[in-house]
Amino acid sequence: MRMIMEETAERRYTFTDYKRACSEGGCGAFRPTDLHVVLDDAFALFRPSLRDTEVRLFLDYAPDLPHIPADAAALRQAVLHLARNAVQAMPAGGLLYVATEALPGAPGGVRVRMRDTGTGIAPEILPHIFEPFFTTRPFGQAAGLGLAITRAIMRDHEGDITLQTAPERGTTVTLIFPTAVAVSPPERVWQLAA
Repeated sequence: MRMIMEETAERRYTFTDYKRACSEGGCGAFRPTDLHVVLDDAFALFRPSLRDTEVRLFLDYAPDLPHIPADAAALRQAVLHLARNAVQAMPAGGLLYVATEALPGAPGGVRVRMRDTGTGIAPEILPHIFEPFFTTRPFGQAAGLGLAITRAIMRDHEGDITLQTAPERGTTVTLIFPTAVAVSPPERVWQLAA
């Protein structure tokens, strides 16, 4: 029982700490950002965790991608959460394919697709994946905050996150970023429920 309480307290601290950092102005330093640099930085940090796996990473960057107003550190964290989930879904190995593209027309924007060839997400789990503390990992191996925080970061950027998945066919996560943010985002960060 004590172990469960300590684990719960640790999860609450992590989530609360992140919320507090943003509410005190620690998040939301929006600057014109090259998304390719953010992705490269995130995957440079992530590559060492691929060494003991059979997962291959393939990056397919669109030329002349417009810069987006962004908090680069927050986006890097979101990408790391998504990459970690993708690799965990491919225990026997596979491919993590990351592509960027500029969205045509008005208002435009930027799209990032992260597609894995992993186990996919079961239909009964899908409605819960963005809930804070929800995890399918064994007890103690995950806090269940990665996708909740990633969704909050996307909302903070006036962006969107969607998933397409099928059991044993992998998952594609799509991130859409506007090229202009109309609202100062820190007040909106913690609207986690859909």
